[in-house]
Amino acid sequence: MCFTPARIAVLNVLASAAAISLENSRLYRELQETRSEDQAAVDANIVGVLISNVEGQIIEANDRLSRDGGI
Repeated sequence: MCFTPARIAVLNVLASAAAISLENSRLYRELQETRSEDQAAVDANIVGVLISNVEGQIIEANDRLSRDGGI
């Protein structure tokens, strides 16, 4: 089988797409791990933690804040 320039170009595109997909998967996994670690740190905190956006809307609060009646 001969690899023509057109077939090589297709293989290059497929290889690039595969590499991008693998990198995106790695980055997504790291993001999920970081979110899990951040959530664990917030939940383990002995004080209430509140996360809000710039408009003041509550995005997240840990259990301690909820139990103490802070929100």
